[in-house]
Amino acid sequence: NAQDMVPSRLEAAKLAINDLFTGLAGNELGMVLFAGTAFVQFPLTVDTASAITFLNAASSDAITRQGTNIDAALRFAIDSFHDFNSSQKIIILLTDGENHEADPTAASVLAADQDITIYTIGYGSSEGSSIPIRDANGNEIGYQMDRAGNLVLSALDETILRDIAERTGGTYQQATASGIEISNLIDMINKAEAGNLGVRTESRGIERFGIFVALALAALALDIWLPQNRRNAA
Repeated sequence: NAQDMVPSRLEAAKLAINDLFTGLAGNELGMVLFAGTAFVQFPLTVDTASAITFLNAASSDAITRQGTNIDAALRFAIDSFHDFNSSQKIIILLTDGENHEADPTAASVLAADQDITIYTIGYGSSEGSSIPIRDANGNEIGYQMDRAGNLVLSALDETILRDIAERTGGTYQQATASGIEISNLIDMINKAEAGNLGVRTESRGIERFGIFVALALAALALDIWLPQNRRNAA
């Protein structure tokens, strides 16, 4: 909910994921939400319209245990591939990287061992931002404080996100207002897919103003899986 991206990190991340779903339509898509814990928002599916519906329902109220457990999110995403025989498996991790639970290094090693590539996108600023508290009507009534009464600041940790991506052959990008990182990512995935399957795919990004970020809340797992007619053509 930090607002160093407009209108907030979470809402910015949801806009980014919407663009990913649209740009990667026809592939198996799934989503894992996480804060202090993680759960599967929806499993892998080719139904892009339903995926976007579940995406729109995601909120910071979905998980009561606050924090950032990247390790749990990655493991849920990795497990989602077990019943699928795909030529290319990808996890896209959207977070501020400010990990509060188990070390996600082991999960990234596990992903690498299973030939799963992880791309990471970091939301927020390294300077940190306060976290607003809202009442039941959505009105801002204060900011998160620690037990000592000090203002809690949530800051972007790029180091851990770079490490996760590099261990699996992926890349790290920082989220921007223009959303160019999403266009870049769609282009990279489509080019890799085309190279693996011997087909040619072109993707063009859509410029966007005022896009924001995800505060440790969105991990998106997607399985590159071409529709059957394209497989036959290849």
